[in-house]
Amino acid sequence: MDTILREAENNLTVDGWRDVRVPKAALTDHITTLTYELAREAKAEAIISPTISGRTARQIARHRPSQAIIAVSAHEDVISQLAMVWG
Repeated sequence: MDTILREAENNLTVDGWRDVRVPKAALTDHITTLTYELAREAKAEAIISPTISGRTARQIARHRPSQAIIAVSAHEDVISQLAMVWG
């Protein structure tokens, strides 16, 4: 393992650590997971999620955080649908 890590470190570019490619379909998964983890670690009272379709709020809800999830949307139909989401 040490040999592999040393070889990888020798081949990093200047900004190699920052140039992480996330599969496009998984980007929202990563963001919502980090949102949940950050809220938990910060002991936040609520998570506020602006949303157009409700997808982001639903993906946060799947983690079943202890914090309230406040989804903000300009679309009344989305707000009505999200009122039924628990996790």
